[in-house]
Amino acid sequence: MLIAAAEIFGATKGSFTGATNKSGFIEEANGGILFLDEAHALKNYQNLLLKVVEEQKVRKIGGKKIFQLML
Repeated sequence: MLIAAAEIFGATKGSFTGATNKSGFIEEANGGILFLDEAHALKNYQNLLLKVVEEQKVRKIGGKKIFQLML
């Protein structure tokens, strides 16, 4: 499941085995539209996704920097 989280939120090198610095879907959608089809299937991440949408901020897995968003 951590790999799925890295795809959504992004990851920093060393945050888990094999992780590299990577932008997630949320960061890539910054300034545009984030379309989450079948978000009900992401039960473990629904509360985090809601927080991102409400606060317009995201932090990569293993990262310290918080990115301001415009979604």
